[in-house]
Amino acid sequence: MGHVTDPKQIPMSPVRKTIVNALPATIEQLAAAVYGARSNAPEHEYDTIRTTICRLRKILRPYGWTIDNAKTGGWGQKTYRLMRLP
Repeated sequence: MGHVTDPKQIPMSPVRKTIVNALPATIEQLAAAVYGARSNAPEHEYDTIRTTICRLRKILRPYGWTIDNAKTGGWGQKTYRLMRLP
């Protein structure tokens, strides 16, 4: 597969594409991007987003990308971001 210059071009489901397109973002921002104001969002929407991110990492890795989460800001909030693998 090899490295790609734009991870947004990697084939993936619409939900996964929504997450990739929203990065960099916090878990709250990602949940809002995926679920918006839907009343039928999963009860544990943040856990669902985290699981999707875990699966996305497996999809992105062969293309030379990953999703990193670094604590930023004074409250130690995690921000997820796309990163190239070395």
